[in-house]
Amino acid sequence: MAARAIIHRARLASLPQPGLSSFALPCHKLVFEYSESWASNRGLRDFLANDVVEFARSVPSVEVIVKQRKAGHPIVRGHYVNGRDKVICLRGLEGTGVQQKVKLLVDASGQKLRRIKAEHPVQSTNESVRGMWSAFHTPLPSESSGRQMRNKERDARVKNYNFGFFSRTLETRRYTFSLLAR
Repeated sequence: MAARAIIHRARLASLPQPGLSSFALPCHKLVFEYSESWASNRGLRDFLANDVVEFARSVPSVEVIVKQRKAGHPIVRGHYVNGRDKVICLRGLEGTGVQQKVKLLVDASGQKLRRIKAEHPVQSTNESVRGMWSAFHTPLPSESSGRQMRNKERDARVKNYNFGFFSRTLETRRYTFSLLAR
């Protein structure tokens, strides 16, 4: 029989995904729509005449499309990898304002804007290494700390009121104490 050769397999590498070995912007296409006749389109027309080529070279992964339409305010529409698109109106903006709005679209993730809740500030596909914290796994408070809590609660219920000529300390339970003579 012939001798068998051992063939070592190379280590499997991960696929290029955002955040690993390479980065791909979530925005893959920008569509500029403008009108030649409307005055509100002047800033976008200046941007397209002077800066659009330089911008397109700075982000080669984003396809830039320019459409002319008959009438209407200028818009820029960003198309994202997740299938969503965002539209920003560029009415009356000058060159730097147009650049800021376009940069905003390119840097956006394409997800719907929503409030980040305190319970889940991080969105991840992987579970937490440490696990979730739970109040059921903490030690119970001792008796001495319980007495201290009751004293603090009582002190919080006592309120001082000052009405000019006389002062009163009023406890919200059942008792009213007068500090000055009646």
